[in-house]
Amino acid sequence: MLGGFNLSDPDRRVPFALTRADRVLTGADFDVESIVRASDGTYWIGDEFGPFLLHFSSSGRLLQAPIPLPGVMAPENRT
Repeated sequence: MLGGFNLSDPDRRVPFALTRADRVLTGADFDVESIVRASDGTYWIGDEFGPFLLHFSSSGRLLQAPIPLPGVMAPENRT
């Protein structure tokens, strides 16, 4: 059986305006480059736009603010 879930930010941890009012994240908000599932079932996702590290629950809810990588900034970075 295949499945999936949407990534979302219902707790408003992202400090800039998102594409969708319902806080479901899209490719216009973050450019996902890598995904790692941690032993606790959460996901760490690498974003190219910031670049940022993003930490999500097992159901796709953003758990903390995007983590910037000091000294690195993409032209698409909104901050």
